[in-house]
Amino acid sequence: MLNLNKEITELYEGIEKELTLQDNQSYAPRTLEICRSGHSKGCVKPSHLRRLLKEAEQPVIIKGLAEGWPKNGSWSKERVLQAHGAVGVTVSLGSLYPAEGGFPKRRVKVDLKDLVQRFLPDSRFVAFDKVTKALLRRALGTEPQQLLDRMEEDIVPVLSAGGPRSGIPWHTHAESYLLCSVGTKRWFTFPPGTTGAKQRGHPFLGSLNWTRVVLPSLLPEERPISFVQHPGDFVYLPAAWPHLTLNLDDSLCLGWQNWLEDKDVHQLIKGCSAAAPSDPDACTLLGEICNDGYCPFSRQQAEFFDDALRASPLHLAAAGQAAQFDQSRVEELAVLLVEQEEELLQDPLVDNLTLAYGWIFLAQTLYNTGGDKDMADAFLTRVGRLVKNEDLAMEALALYDKTNGTKSFDYANDFNESNATVERREKRENQKTKRGKGA
Repeated sequence: MLNLNKEITELYEGIEKELTLQDNQSYAPRTLEICRSGHSKGCVKPSHLRRLLKEAEQPVIIKGLAEGWPKNGSWSKERVLQAHGAVGVTVSLGSLYPAEGGFPKRRVKVDLKDLVQRFLPDSRFVAFDKVTKALLRRALGTEPQQLLDRMEEDIVPVLSAGGPRSGIPWHTHAESYLLCSVGTKRWFTFPPGTTGAKQRGHPFLGSLNWTRVVLPSLLPEERPISFVQHPGDFVYLPAAWPHLTLNLDDSLCLGWQNWLEDKDVHQLIKGCSAAAPSDPDACTLLGEICNDGYCPFSRQQAEFFDDALRASPLHLAAAGQAAQFDQSRVEELAVLLVEQEEELLQDPLVDNLTLAYGWIFLAQTLYNTGGDKDMADAFLTRVGRLVKNEDLAMEALALYDKTNGTKSFDYANDFNESNATVERREKRENQKTKRGKGA
């Protein structure tokens, strides 16, 4: 991975004449050092950190934030697992983690030690999950208090973990704060409203393959802002900035995300204009804001999900949301996926497991929205060949029960079906059986 990181660095350093987003001082990340005793120039005091981040309109990297923290000495991979190895975390498929707009609904929980030892050596898997504020405090300690005071507010503490070559592809959310205790992470990000389908590439591409294939094909002025987060670095990313991360080695980070605020809506709209929506995640988030029949915009809720699909026709999260209003959106996406599946299967850059998750997600959407159950069943018949002989993958997708060794779908648990839905399925299957006997 060091060679890949060197190639990325050279790609950016090789730009001599063309102006890029990286050169725009309004967008380029600010890198600051924490002031230590006896030094106060060209650095930021811990007491000023909270105000600085609150006013920031671009990414901020705080170097050396954790130096001198009592907990800093216990942040090796081995010590973290020893202290927190029993913490439960969700296994996620990195390439399609953003499919459900954030924290996954299909939850396959393992303990942190099991995650690191069994799943993360496979670069397809990552963890990005909610944790408790108590865990965040135990892991970080109590310094600096000005920073940790934010945890008293309405925030979502998170844990991020991944092995070398893993990552989370393009996604957008509220402002976030991340401190990496173990490992090095490469970030790519765009200011709101400055990215499009060409820069994002195919929505089923994982972070590594996007970096290998799409990034070198972009013109200098089309490339995202990029920076590296080293162990002990603290990164702040404003709301509505689309971003992709790539772990260069074993990575373990803690932080938190805020909920979207009114001021963030104006940033999201930059990526989701009615005339030319460019950020499907921004459109999906705007649609989710319009819940309970109330929408503070001139457009209707369903229009935002349709705009997301205009920007990216295979955007699973948008299709899942749009199905609440029109289940034909799922059918349209399925037709498109069928058309592309064989080509994608021949493309070594798109993993079979990603395609399997796509079909599972569409089936789950139909089950949960009361859609065509026969169609959902048909989607699931396409999964078996994609995950054949991959027990770890099947376990991560809740297709394999390691407690009894069965390899089958449990519709009631895997797809959150109601008892009534299960009864309808059984009744339909019984009717088919009777018709078969009559023939």
